[in-house]
Amino acid sequence: MTKHTESGANNGDLSAARQLTQAVCSVIAGLTEQNLFEAFPLGNQQDYLKQLLKSGIPLFEPEQVTISKNLSQQAFSMLLRALTDHMPEAAQDLTTLQRTFDEGALSPHDLLMITLEHRWSELRQCALTLSVDVELLQFFTLYLARPFRQQAAERLANLIDYHNWRQGYCPVCGHCAVLGRQGAPEGQRWLWCCCCNTQWRFARLQCAFCLNQVQQDLGYLTVEAFPGRRIYVCDKCKRYLKVIESGNDQFEAPFDYDLEYFCAVELDRIAVSEGYVAQPIWVLPYESPIPTAVLTGKLSSRPVVLDR
Repeated sequence: MTKHTESGANNGDLSAARQLTQAVCSVIAGLTEQNLFEAFPLGNQQDYLKQLLKSGIPLFEPEQVTISKNLSQQAFSMLLRALTDHMPEAAQDLTTLQRTFDEGALSPHDLLMITLEHRWSELRQCALTLSVDVELLQFFTLYLARPFRQQAAERLANLIDYHNWRQGYCPVCGHCAVLGRQGAPEGQRWLWCCCCNTQWRFARLQCAFCLNQVQQDLGYLTVEAFPGRRIYVCDKCKRYLKVIESGNDQFEAPFDYDLEYFCAVELDRIAVSEGYVAQPIWVLPYESPIPTAVLTGKLSSRPVVLDR
């Protein structure tokens, strides 16, 4: 099944997306240069980590790490400043976050831990209490947590062989992939997690969300304005995955997934207009129900390659 859809890309939107990506990724790079964990006991539990992977359970357990409140506050302030400069459409909600922080009514550390521990109901309640848009708060908190998850992923990648991981969710933090990349023709497929900047191998002819392999249910959409990009869809679960088609399988070279993700928002709109549903990023697919709100935000440094 292949459908060809026409769409016009807005150069102004793409330019704004690039600027936002650069600003957010500059925050991430600045933070990950530091040691973000006061304690990281997972680094001494290699046998335990292997058992987690074997059981299909992601490795990062936020309750086992210690993060200083000063670093949480630094990450909060840096990200808030970057988004305020590049997201004028969210100015009111971002101002609310700044004001409640200044008044002492909002704890960046608590917000970070709510995110790392996937306490979706608490985040939703926080949005209601502050009267801010829940999707904006999702977007903000995902990137508030990104430097911490990314540094954890980098540490764990040095300990564990991920070669046999074949789930559609991330082996480090458990979130579903938001982008794929594959060689052509018949090349291997890699999935990418925007929450911790991890990429891992996955079957090319399989749905990353329900693991369906019935070829009659699988297909892709192409969009003239986005050459080299496809929207792979599954008619069983009605989910979709945006995929970059590469000319070869040499994926070790740096690739800016974050920029790709920010600049391809139009593909999400097209997929939804065709009757497919975005997989929510904030919740963990293997243990949590899917909320109705769908996060459409995005995130650059070189992704962690989890394959030896």
